[in-house]
Order: sequence, then structure tokens, then C-alpha cells
Amino acid sequence: MSGFCKKIFSLALVLALLAPFPPANARGPLTIEAAVQEALQANPALMAAGKEVEAAKARIHSARSLNDPMVGVEFEEVPVTTSDITQGMMTNYVLTQDLPFPTKLAAKSKAAKKNYLAEQNSYEAEKIDLMMAVEHSYHHLYLFEHSLGINRELQGVFQRLAAAEQAKYQTGGNTSQNFLKARVEAEKLKNEEALLEAERVMALAQLNRLRNKNPGEEVSLAGLPSLHPVSSHDALEEKFFKKNPEVKSAKLRAEAFKADASLAKQEAWIPDLQARFAYNQRYNQQDAWTGGAMINLPFVWGKKRKEAREAKAMAQAARHALRDVENERLARLEESYARLESARQSHAIFKEKILPQAQLALKSSEAAYQTGQDDFLSLIDAAREFKEVKLSALEAFVNYHRAVTDLKGAVGEEIL
Repeated sequence: MSGFCKKIFSLALVLALLAPFPPANARGPLTIEAAVQEALQANPALMAAGKEVEAAKARIHSARSLNDPMVGVEFEEVPVTTSDITQGMMTNYVLTQDLPFPTKLAAKSKAAKKNYLAEQNSYEAEKIDLMMAVEHSYHHLYLFEHSLGINRELQGVFQRLAAAEQAKYQTGGNTSQNFLKARVEAEKLKNEEALLEAERVMALAQLNRLRNKNPGEEVSLAGLPSLHPVSSHDALEEKFFKKNPEVKSAKLRAEAFKADASLAKQEAWIPDLQARFAYNQRYNQQDAWTGGAMINLPFVWGKKRKEAREAKAMAQAARHALRDVENERLARLEESYARLESARQSHAIFKEKILPQAQLALKSSEAAYQTGQDDFLSLIDAAREFKEVKLSALEAFVNYHRAVTDLKGAVGEEIL
């Protein structure tokens, strides 16, 4: 590369590095998939849950490890007339180690591993919950933004009507009644616009919070995809039993409690060993060593048996909790699937039949009014009906996507 080319390349590199990054709102419309990915990468609550998984993994090693050994020194037969410990007849350097029964360490390790796996699945469940929250916030924001669009469209209609009626009134061709009615309808829509704007701001703040962004940062939504088919009910139920992380977590928790119950039962009846070794440094005699072992008697006072009964009850409670989680999630799957089918049918009816008819009725009423074949109240009623139908079609469309999101949460993975 020539010296001139190197200078040109260096200058271009410097300019590229110094160029300002585009602002957030200049990066293009935000898709629902991108919103979910941003939340999964930056949401503080999810990051905290990830650290809890790391903590649970670290507990596996500590559960299968022995307790720390104990070391100490003993000074025997020190005369009561002195505080000089070197005047004693013997100094013992002692090492002790608790040695639990081998099956107890295995049970502890098993319980810790099951809890770790359960924590992993709980983390996956939290990811799904976060995904659902982000998608629902996106749905809310989409709904309010498009509701505002419908509102402003109708405001334009009534403003044109009010202007036309005002012109007729000023030329003496009409009374002020129609003009005032049009103004009232327009003001009602302005009030509704203010309420919708407040809802939009709240939905925006929630979406930004979940993405760990400034709550007031404006975003441009890319929109929602068109309606598409999902897997059959039977296929979704099969995926549910295989994939749902919350059910898997509850199952692993139950297995961990079962291991705890097994450990508690062993603690109630099987003694542990304590090994002891001492080096004896004796005054004016040859040094010696001492070894010994002791066991505990866990069945004497009955404390451990009560703890075993408690652990057994907790294991039974965990099995019932697992069944409750399965029932609750299955019920959510049934409910979400029913809402999805209802929203699909409702949207099809509104889009293909009701909305075109309402739009045609509004145009016909407006044309009839302009030719004097229909009164002003009929035109207002047609405009109101058109607005309600359009909002209902929008709500059915959004409800379909809400149901798809809820199905993802119930199943535990993508369902398309």
C-alpha cells in the first residue's frame, strides 16, 4: 500500500471512530422480537436470577464436602501453683475430623444438585415470564397508538362536519344545532384522545422499564405480524409436559425434598463418626500418640426423628405443589387456546364483514346527508358505529397476539 493510500485509510478510520452513534430513536422501528431480546440481555431482575443459579451450583460442592477439621492443643497436669503452661506434664497436639455416614453425603449432594437444576429451570421460567411481560407491554402500546390513530381520524371527520355546518349556518342555510352537535362530538373525541395518550405513555414506560431503558424514551413500533396458524391443541399439550420449565422446576424441587427426607431419616437413626488423633509431648518421657473415635447417638432424645417427620411432610407437600403447578399451567393452556380461537374468529368477522359494512354505511350516510336525503343525527350515529367497529377489530387483532403470548408462557417455548 502506498503512503498516500495509507494516509487516506487512516483518515477514514479516524472519521469513522469520531462519528457520533445514532440516537436510540434513529435505529429504526422496534420489532417485538428485538424488544424481547433487549430485555433478555439487560433486564436487572433476570440478571439477578442468573446469579442465583450460580449460587445454587456452588452449593453442590459444599454439600458433598466434609466439615472442616479441628486442630487444637491441650496442656495436661499443670500445677495449680503456677500459670506457666510449660510446667505441665504433657502437651497434646490434637486433630479431630467429623466423618458422616457415606450415604448422608450422597443424599446431601443429590438434594443440592436437584435444587441447582430446579433453580436453572426457574431461571428459564423467569425468562419466559419476562418475554411475556415485554410482549404484552408491546401489545398494549400498539393498541393505544392505533386507538389514537382511529380517534384522530374520527376527529378529522367531525371537524370537517363542524366546518361545513358552520359555513351553512353563517350563510343562513342551516340552524346552529347541527354545528354544535358536531363540535360536541369533536370535543368528546379530544377528551378520549387525552385519556388514550395517558395510557400510551404508561405502556411505553412499562416497555422501557423491562428493557432497562429510560421510561420516557420514545420508540417507534414496527407493528405486529399478521395472524398465523399455531400448533394443534394436542401438540401444544405434548410440548407442555416435555418443555415447560416451571413444571420441570417443581418436579426437581419435589425430588430435592425427597432427598432431604431421606437424609433426615438417616440422621435420625444412623450415627456419625468423629475421629481423633493427638501427638503427646511428655515431660522427661518419650513422646507418644493417641488415637480415638466416637459416635453420636441420634435416637436417644428423639429430636432427629421429629426433624425426619418434618422433612417427610415437606416432601409430600412438594409433590402436591407439583401437581398444582401442572394443573394451573394446563388450565392456562386451555384458557389461552380458547381465547386465541375466539380472537381469530372475531377478527375475521370484523375484518371481512362488519368493518367493510360499517365503512360503507358511513360513506353512504355522509353522501345522503350532503344531498339532504338523511339527517345529521344519522350521520353521527354512523360515524360512532364506524369508530366502535374499527376499535373492536383492532382489539380482536391484539387479543389474538396476546393469546399467542400466553400460549408460549403456558407451553414454555415457541409454539408456531
